[in-house]
Amino acid sequence: MTALPLTWQTGHIQTCRPSSDGHARVTLVLAVLLLCLYSFGAPASQPSVDGLGILPRNIQLNILHAHDGLSQATVNSIVQDNDGFIWLATQEGLNRYDGYEFVTYYHDPKDPRSLAQDWVWTSFVDQAGQLWFGTFAGGLSLYDPASDGFVNFRHDPDKPSSLSSDQIRVVFQDSRGSYWIGTDGGGLNRMDKQRGTFVHYRHDPENTASLPGDQVVAIIEDRNGALWVATSNGLAKFDHRDETFKRYQHDPANPDSLISNQIRALHEDRDGGLWIGTKKGLCHFNAATGTFRRFKHDPENPYSLSHDEVRVIYQDEAGTLWVGTEAGLNEWRSQRQSFILYSHDPLNQASLPHNRVTSLFQDRGGVLWVGTYNGIGKWNFMSDTFAHFRQNAKTSSSLSNDLVTSIAGFKNTVWIGTYGGGLNRLDKQSGHIEHFRHVAGNS
Repeated sequence: MTALPLTWQTGHIQTCRPSSDGHARVTLVLAVLLLCLYSFGAPASQPSVDGLGILPRNIQLNILHAHDGLSQATVNSIVQDNDGFIWLATQEGLNRYDGYEFVTYYHDPKDPRSLAQDWVWTSFVDQAGQLWFGTFAGGLSLYDPASDGFVNFRHDPDKPSSLSSDQIRVVFQDSRGSYWIGTDGGGLNRMDKQRGTFVHYRHDPENTASLPGDQVVAIIEDRNGALWVATSNGLAKFDHRDETFKRYQHDPANPDSLISNQIRALHEDRDGGLWIGTKKGLCHFNAATGTFRRFKHDPENPYSLSHDEVRVIYQDEAGTLWVGTEAGLNEWRSQRQSFILYSHDPLNQASLPHNRVTSLFQDRGGVLWVGTYNGIGKWNFMSDTFAHFRQNAKTSSSLSNDLVTSIAGFKNTVWIGTYGGGLNRLDKQSGHIEHFRHVAGNS
């Protein structure tokens, strides 16, 4: 077997953001698992666990122990633009970092070209490299590098073609170039960028071809160009011809229906299969039959899904599907139609740091990062070892806070955003961590 080269990705990441009411103040930790991306399944020469030939990976962890002007300590999301700048979205401003210093952008009510709101919820880099920022309650901002300002889009009750809601949850661009904005309570918006107008798609209880719910949690486009929209009230496939939605919702009388309408995650695998994570289990959608295969936790079956609440789904470059739940990380073994569980063992420091898995991120060298609620771990795919990164009050070079909200890689550096501990810069070679925090009076 040949190991993949170890490099670091500078692209999209999946994050777990704190809610506005502070629910995420529990100790969130990012376990960073550097997974060996070899072909999976046990070699014939190895013994099987119980005759099924299913063997988990041998994960052994090594514990590694490793203030500037950041506008606020809570970093909600991190993206990198085409010029290499790191953009850090916080609850009190947007920060651009060039590797040496910060430039901070705030909302100024006297300046219409300023950021729409200081609380930035989500970030997105489109196909042209343009930066979009969705705010908690201030609308949508598009960064204009020429003026170093923003073009803002807000809801206006007197203008039907304005944004349907200022609470932005998702920003997405499809292969046709169309921009889709998912809101929290205002449904789905399709944007005409040239005119700055929006077409609204809302839930209509009298129309079964409407959006199933107005809280949009995820948007993806499949390999055939179909747009899928996940809501808190079911899944929908958008028909571009007549601009209607085909709903897929839970039907108690139909065991082949969606297992729950409360969707948490949506992912298309490399074979075109659609995976839907819900609060009550995992589903795989069969497009040919329009049915859903359900996966639930079975306490009598150690190879079933470890927990019914699925928080994140991700397929790595080797084709392995990973499912993060409230009770561990699951590796889907398609050949055996079984799940292999990686869970936390309090007596084993070489185990997963925490069972609640919240985010997954893979760099271009094939390194998979897995976020949990109790630290940062690193699984070296060359040695099959983990390395944990946690806050340590005895050293200033440890993680600044265990509640980690986002991760991004850039060359030899990993950027780690925390909730309350500011920004951390990890040198992947030395393991040293440097902190960047808000300093009052330093703008």
